[in-house]
Order: sequence, then structure tokens, then C-alpha cells
Amino acid sequence: MKIELPYGKGKLKIKFPDQDKVELVQTPETDSRDDPKEAVLEALEEPIGTDPLEKIVENKEKPAGTISVAIIIDDKTRACPDDLLVPILVDRLTAAGVDSEKVKVVVATGLHEPPDRSEAMKLAGGEKLPDGIDYIGHDAVNSEISSVGKVSQGYDVRINNSVAGADLIISTGFIEPHFFAGFSGGRKSILPGVASKSSILANHSYENIGAERASTGVLSGNPVHEGATEAAELSGLDFILNVVLNKEQEIVDAVAGDFREAFLKGVTSDLDVSGVELERSYEAVLTTNSGYPLDQDLYQTVKGMYTASLVAKPGAPIVIASECSAGVGPDNFYTLSKDRADSDSVLNYIEKNGPIIAQWENQVLCEVLQEHEVFIKSSLSDDLVEDMMLKPIENLQGFVEELSADLEVGEKLLVLPEGPFSLPYVKGSELESLIAEYRE
Repeated sequence: MKIELPYGKGKLKIKFPDQDKVELVQTPETDSRDDPKEAVLEALEEPIGTDPLEKIVENKEKPAGTISVAIIIDDKTRACPDDLLVPILVDRLTAAGVDSEKVKVVVATGLHEPPDRSEAMKLAGGEKLPDGIDYIGHDAVNSEISSVGKVSQGYDVRINNSVAGADLIISTGFIEPHFFAGFSGGRKSILPGVASKSSILANHSYENIGAERASTGVLSGNPVHEGATEAAELSGLDFILNVVLNKEQEIVDAVAGDFREAFLKGVTSDLDVSGVELERSYEAVLTTNSGYPLDQDLYQTVKGMYTASLVAKPGAPIVIASECSAGVGPDNFYTLSKDRADSDSVLNYIEKNGPIIAQWENQVLCEVLQEHEVFIKSSLSDDLVEDMMLKPIENLQGFVEELSADLEVGEKLLVLPEGPFSLPYVKGSELESLIAEYRE
């Protein structure tokens, strides 16, 4: 058996001499739309839960030409095709009478490094857009921020002034499984997308991330999702345009309209792309971080480790291939683990000293490490990998051969090539029940 694993912008080829000890599980082959632009236009023509965008403009209390618009887009860590989506949105807005000079494109970075104007413009397909549009990289620490109210959990929602002050707020996005928010897309464009550091830290608190239902595929009762949803309501998010992509990062479906209803329709569509039902958990798991752009750093790679843990037996080793071409990630993510002796020490430190930027990634990583050894093939130095309490691999082929050979009769290595792009679940689990509910 030969398998190709996404790794950076390329592939790693692995051979398995003993097929009886290996089970390959891939997401369904999902055809993309022949004309992705047509899919987007169809979604905009039949929005879910709202009037069409043009009608929303018409119903605003101000003349169309004076309406200020904020279009929130994803940053470079997401595969969202904003260079297609934003020009379509702007065309419709200007056709409805909106002045392009009243439009701001805001890159939702959360606590990631904000792009400069030229990078933000490139992400939005700025060469296809009219002059006068402003391009802003949200900075959770340094951007001008306004409060829009408090969520029921008690924290203040503070967002970028360019969004808070807009008459019309639109967001794009890419719906896929998310390891503690349930799914990406929809409400996440507001929180964490364009929120302040304090609001993000509150939403991503030790208690919220540690909640039982803060997990991949789970929305109901998930405090991270529920806080973000309330934040989007308080912010007045008027309209979303989200896409679902297949494993080749091509558009399978597009949804538009109300950020709650359209998002849930997109979740259902994504399950047909990402959902993988398994009969059991496994004695070892080999996975990836879905390749570029998600495997650019170790910080994001925690997502792939967590996805593997969903279907790994307690104590089973997890092996992940993630290039990490941009390094480890935020300084706090590195130092939180480097300066502690073990996963218990990291979790205790976060609980006592948080909130701290990046603590949620350390928290999830340490929860995985409490059940599993994690081995990683990457471009990082061995010292950096070991500082993060992980075990480096130089020769992935040789390591996997040895791992397979050590398995007992009846035991298997699960190969999950698509990492966090996939949503694996064991038959009979609560997650299977939730997925059935989404599809009803």
C-alpha cells in the first residue's frame, strides 16, 4: 500500500509493506462546482434567513450612497477564496448604490499577526476591485476598539472600530471542523476574528476550552461557540457568505444570509465533505495538518493532533506530518511549554496564571499529551520539538514501518491523511448522534 500525505505545498509518499496492520480512512471524494462563481452567485440569489443583500442595503435608514460597509475576510492561515468572494460582494453592493469609497475590507486575524495593507489587498483580490476601498489588517492589541456589549458569560465584547462603526457588516468564511469551536466560519469572523485581545482571551478561557463540549463537531452547549454567537449578535453582523471546500480546496458549496441559519446549512454541507464514520478506535494513528496553509506552524498543528486523538485509543501513539515552514508560532505558545516540566505543569500554570495569549493551544496540546505520545515529522529542529514535549522524526517511512511491525495481531494503524480537514467519529459515539441531528 502506498499513501500520499499532504505536507506543506507538496506530498510525502509512504509505503506500508504489511497492509493487514494498516487502515486508510479518507473523506469522501467530493466533486467541486464546475463554475465556483456560479455557486457563489446562487447562494447570494437565495440567501438563508435574510433578505438578499440588495434589499438589506435598501432597508437601511440611510441612502445607499452614504452607507458604510465592513467586509470581514479570513487571514492567510485559512484557505478561503476571498479573492473570488469579495469582488462578487463588492459588485453587488455597488450595483445597489453603495459607494466603493465607503467600503472597508477588514482581515480577521484574531490574535495572529496582522497583514499590512498590500497583503490584505491581495487576500481580497484587490486588483479586481474599484479604487477607494480601504484594506485593514485587524490588530487585537493596537487597533482602535469599541465595546458592543456583554455576553451572558459576563465578558465584554470589544471589536475593531472599522467594524463596530459600519452601517452594514458582512463576513466571508470557510466552514470546516474546528477543534474547540465545533466548526469554523459564521460567527467566528467577529470573535475571535476582529475582537480585542481581552475578548478573545475571555472566550478562549481555561474554563471554556476545558469544557467537555468545547470540541470538534459540537455546537450545542459549547461555551466557545455560544459566546462567539452572542458576540456576532451584539455586533450586528448583517450577512455572511461562507464556502465549503473539498480536499483539493475547491468550492463544493456556498451559503449566504443570516450568520446563524446560513452557517448551520453550511455545517450540514461540510459534513458530507469531512465526515468519516469509523467502527472503532485505533492502536496508533498517522495523520497530517491538512498541508498548506494550515501546516505552516506548530501552533496550528495542534488541530491535527487533536483530530487524531478523537479516534486513538488511550495510550495509542499519534504520528503527524506537518511541515511548519513558518516555525513554532506565537512566542507564548513556545515558552509556556518550554519552561514547564510536563503537561500537568503547563495546565496548572495556565489555570493559575491565565489568561495568556495562546494558552488554548497549549491547553489542548497538553490534554492530548496526557493520553498519547505524539511524534512529528516537520522542518523544525529536534530541540524545538522536544521543548514542546513532542518527539521528532527524521525518517517517517522507517518510523512508520517500525510502528506497524510492533503492533500485535488484530491491532491496526489508522492513517488519516487529511488531518483536521476531516471529522472522524466512532460509530455509536455522541458525536455520531450530533452529526445525525445536523443532517435532519
